[in-house]
Amino acid sequence: MRLTDKNNKISHLLFWLLVSIAYCGVYTVAEFAVTPINGLRSFMVCAAQWAVVSFFASAVLQLISLNRIIFAITFTPLCLLSTISVYYFVTTGTGISATSIELAAVNDATMWATAVTPTLIWLLVITLITGIAVSVIRWKFVRAPGKRIAAVFCLIDVAVILMPAYTTTRIRRAVGSRIPYAIYFASDEYLSNRSIISDSRDTYTQTAASADTTAVDIFFVIGEALRADHLSLNGYSRETMPRLRLEHNLVSFDSIYSDYTHTFASVPAIMTRNNPDRPDARFEEQSFITLMKNAGYRSAWFANQDLSASYIYFAHEADSLVTVNASRSLNSFAPWLDSDMLPHIDKWLAAGENGQRSLAIIHTIGSHWWYGAHYSVGDNSFKPDADSREVSALSREQLINSYDNTILATDEFLGNLIDMLRERTAVLIYYSDHGESLGENGIYFHAADCEPLHHPAALIWWSDSYERAYPEKTAALRSNRHRNTTTASAFHTVLDAAAITTAPLDTTLSLVRQKQADR
Repeated sequence: MRLTDKNNKISHLLFWLLVSIAYCGVYTVAEFAVTPINGLRSFMVCAAQWAVVSFFASAVLQLISLNRIIFAITFTPLCLLSTISVYYFVTTGTGISATSIELAAVNDATMWATAVTPTLIWLLVITLITGIAVSVIRWKFVRAPGKRIAAVFCLIDVAVILMPAYTTTRIRRAVGSRIPYAIYFASDEYLSNRSIISDSRDTYTQTAASADTTAVDIFFVIGEALRADHLSLNGYSRETMPRLRLEHNLVSFDSIYSDYTHTFASVPAIMTRNNPDRPDARFEEQSFITLMKNAGYRSAWFANQDLSASYIYFAHEADSLVTVNASRSLNSFAPWLDSDMLPHIDKWLAAGENGQRSLAIIHTIGSHWWYGAHYSVGDNSFKPDADSREVSALSREQLINSYDNTILATDEFLGNLIDMLRERTAVLIYYSDHGESLGENGIYFHAADCEPLHHPAALIWWSDSYERAYPEKTAALRSNRHRNTTTASAFHTVLDAAAITTAPLDTTLSLVRQKQADR
């Protein structure tokens, strides 16, 4: 007997509700299950976020369930992708993102083999069987509601699904980073990024570059989310850099401006000749690494972050690439320390031949959220620090304390790097990619348009022998402490500090040169 339209509507609603409850009860609950809970308030915040994510996820499920053919094609693959995402999110802290797609695309079969565990295989088998079974039930036993009702459902679902793209940042981030939305947003970001990033760049391959007779070692450190006004070297009320304060050959620059507030854009801008007159240089040109190799430098890239598509090219410009904490992600709770790079850097530096120039690019995790993962247990000098990853469950005092603790860790890390270079003719140059927002105007972290994000920390240290060889350069560094400039200075400062002569070098942008007006 044929079901009535009313019964069709009821059967479809029941089916959609059961599928939504099952999907959200398994996948979205699993994503939130690894979130630290600290008291009732933290639990309520987490539950509210889960409810919001589940609401939007259920709209996706209802939309695809309106047609049995679409449901049969999409539901099982959606569940398989969700299973993979949740499995790695729970076990390693790595979910579906543009970076994870990039890494998956470039990894070979051996790497894939190590990533696919027996547990994951069993989960995928169970998911496949369940997905097919649910699709069969939808195909044979559930009838769609009438065309008019289906049209209304469709319009409502589409409106709800599109809502995260046009609502507040808080909702957009919460929903867009979770499945099933993360599958779309991550894929879209990956494909969009690939369309604007040049795969081949021969900018400086044949460009002449020569170095002074004095061999200068360069450590170029890319910081993460360190704002200038939280450095005690710049007048911050707290002693956040007690070790570097003891260094007499060190200048902290308090007036560096960054046009970009997230790593994807800022790191390429720092590494290239990017400026307002050449805005696409960061995605089209080679970095200073190639120029320095042309001048006789051996080079290495040390990474404590995933190699994003926007700057992976620069890492491959270097002679060697060393990655640490490769299993970590920006969602990880596990210890993730920059100090883990030190043995690798020390070994590489010691392996250089006498008189050979060395260039090390050191990409740190620095002060990125989750702050607590980036300083050692027991090194939380500023208390109380953050005990939850849910910002709304923390006081601003806790956030700032944790953030300042990461700066203490950076101070110790840079101090150890300086010790490696102290007896050499060497320069250490540190540029943070951007700043960090700590609640100003209700904004936290970065990748937004907030003033603290545009003022990253930058500092330069040099050895005594470097000062004897280049007194005019070190004098310029000291005089430029308060110079208003941008991260565009990094490219030219590195080359100039290494005493390299090459056509792309603009000495007017170098911090190791006196401003023209000062001469």
